[in-house]
Amino acid sequence: MLKKLILSVFLLFLTACSSTYVSKTDMIKKKEIIKLAITTPDKTIYLLGDNYDYQFTGEEARKLQTLIEFQKMKGLTKENLTQVKKRIRVSKDGNMTLSVSTEFTIYKKSKTDKDNKNFEKDQEDFINDFKKKLKEKDIDFTVKEDEEGWHFDLPNAIEVSGKTARLPNRNDILQKSSDKIINLELDLAVEYQLSDIEYKKRVSNERWRSAGEFVLGVIAAPFVIAWGVLTLPVWFYAVTH
Repeated sequence: MLKKLILSVFLLFLTACSSTYVSKTDMIKKKEIIKLAITTPDKTIYLLGDNYDYQFTGEEARKLQTLIEFQKMKGLTKENLTQVKKRIRVSKDGNMTLSVSTEFTIYKKSKTDKDNKNFEKDQEDFINDFKKKLKEKDIDFTVKEDEEGWHFDLPNAIEVSGKTARLPNRNDILQKSSDKIINLELDLAVEYQLSDIEYKKRVSNERWRSAGEFVLGVIAAPFVIAWGVLTLPVWFYAVTH
């Protein structure tokens, strides 16, 4: 009987080790700084960044152009921009997606210039223009105002798809357009393929981790069962009285 129990535990142990799944890719997370947005005669849009350049064509370029128009709005300060989360995700094949948060708050008080008495009035003027712009572009939104600020919620996801690129003359373009640099900061997540050595190491580590959790579960199980048996009369008494 004891041998069968040991064999069963051993087989379960092997199953826990062999069923472990480890992805062959991982993500690198860092910051991206978009220096410049340029449009070519065929209406392709390039975003020139510190890490990558990004190319958008067709309908995706038109969607991005709408975002650029909002970014150029009068009154849209850097402080306001930081309230809107922006992220680029690059897959291992070079395709990418730019995502913009659809829930954000524009604050009435400046966090960096608290003595600016005109700040709230300027923010209110911007909010009015911003709402008009959203309506012009047929973008659905709701906004709630309180003492803190204006809380926006856009029900439809804002995502623009493109691919990474590297313009050969990017340095010349940046130099000639130095007066148009925007320095827009975004979160960047880049997928990459693990090397064979790194993948094997992660598989080994994950198997040992899974095996360790399994062993702890096996060791703890008798104590949990015993505790349940010992406390059962107490629970039964509490329920029936």
